[in-house]
Amino acid sequence: MMDILIKTDRRPVSGIRSMLFLIAAIFLLPGCSSASDTEIPDPEPPGPEPVETGTLLPENITLVARVTGRSESGEMIPNPNRTDARFNIGRTDYSNMWDAGNGTVMCVFGDNFDYGGGNWKSNAIALSSDSDLTDGLYYSGMLMDGNAVKEIIVSRAKTGQYPDGSEYEVTCIPTGGIAVGARQYLNYMSIHDWTPTGDNDYWSVNYSEIVYSDNYGAAWTRSGVKWNADSNFTQIAYLKENGLVYMYGTHSGRYGNVYLARVSETKLLDKSAYEYWNGAGWKRSEQAAVPVARGTASEMTVAYNSRYKRYMMMYLSVNQRAIVYRDAPSPEGDWSGEKIIMYEDGNALYAPYIHPWFNEKDELWFVISHAVPTWNVFLMRADLNWDEAGVNLLSEGGFEEHPTQALSYKTRWNVNTAALTSRDAHSGKIACRFSNTNSGEWQDVCTQTVSLQQNADYTIECWVKSEEMLPEGAYVGVRLPDGTIHDVTGTAQAGEWTRFGCEFNAGSAANAEAFVGVWGAPGMTFIVDDICLKPIKTE
Repeated sequence: MMDILIKTDRRPVSGIRSMLFLIAAIFLLPGCSSASDTEIPDPEPPGPEPVETGTLLPENITLVARVTGRSESGEMIPNPNRTDARFNIGRTDYSNMWDAGNGTVMCVFGDNFDYGGGNWKSNAIALSSDSDLTDGLYYSGMLMDGNAVKEIIVSRAKTGQYPDGSEYEVTCIPTGGIAVGARQYLNYMSIHDWTPTGDNDYWSVNYSEIVYSDNYGAAWTRSGVKWNADSNFTQIAYLKENGLVYMYGTHSGRYGNVYLARVSETKLLDKSAYEYWNGAGWKRSEQAAVPVARGTASEMTVAYNSRYKRYMMMYLSVNQRAIVYRDAPSPEGDWSGEKIIMYEDGNALYAPYIHPWFNEKDELWFVISHAVPTWNVFLMRADLNWDEAGVNLLSEGGFEEHPTQALSYKTRWNVNTAALTSRDAHSGKIACRFSNTNSGEWQDVCTQTVSLQQNADYTIECWVKSEEMLPEGAYVGVRLPDGTIHDVTGTAQAGEWTRFGCEFNAGSAANAEAFVGVWGAPGMTFIVDDICLKPIKTE
């Protein structure tokens, strides 16, 4: 095997680059960042670094139990709740969860019905004190209104307000909850239209809003703290740490990137106190927010694993019709690439939510929702282990998720139409094969945009193989938004895997487009595999 490390930056970097990086690093230390107008002090790290470092991989994923509804014919898993019989809830949307702080986990549903489709409520909350999930997640009860399950936020479709107005409200769907002391906070999205374009994965909203309760859910108050319809925080996931509440957000529907805000836990209802991550620091402007993770995210959950010192994120990637996992060493990132852990298998699965009580071990407990044959919720378990492949900010860097020859099948890559799968792989079973058909023209073989930390150092590499000697012409690198290109080329010997790689600094960029591309004569064919972009540690 050969190792190519020829750097060919298209825009020269000053010879005093290392000094400038050192100065930038000094000014980006907590409390010294010139890029932030924050008054919130940066939190202390949550604990010592783990003995091992890297990224995690959920494995051995197991269906443990049904959580809601009645068991289908032939179903053999436990069903401890029988919500259809106990609470007249036979079908329900997803179940988000948070620790209420009183020995109870609040489990909030979206739209729910009796088994026949009647008794519609926009939302409801179940209560659980179950500390042993091996036989299922048991609900000790639900928030009630007399003898009926309580609807927390009643939509205007029921109250008759704005029946034909621009703020017509179909339903009110909770997306994230959190407790600060005894007060419960719940963020919901006001749904305007479920299918304004005919696409079931895109819906429009009026806004998202926080409601709160000071008596553990007996009564809820609308706060008036809202994010408008075009905000990237109309669906959210909360994470509480060191006196701060982090709020991860996506746009309405299932096609949004992931953004990040934070606020003091004492100022959740003061919208002017929220700060938004801009790639280098925190700004008191929602418009300054940049994606911390890129993909097609919705129904998202974030939690911290204290054993591995990693922040975990899961969501439905609608383009791949799969549940994906990614993690990071800090709330801001760098977030690993998407790792597919569950494919849609005729059950229209969606909405993975991590249980808040079991994140100090080498296991992951979460619920998942199925829309087929009926909307309901199920409990899942996975082992958590270090990923032997190591850190990679790119999704599908090894092209392993492609069961057909068409590389574009369910992929995070933007791929050339001439790119196909190959069974001749550097690792795993699949690689990307490309045959050049143009002479004297640049062609991207595959590209993918990733989020970066400003002024941080990174490396990008790939492995290349050709049947004949491949002279310079194949490149791997990144394009920054300002037009700067950092890339590398080299000569690959016939029949040998050759590593191409280069290092770069993000500068002021909060994202980069990673690419493999080619200049060359028609007929030049090569295989590329194991494309990896990762941060360079600077301890």
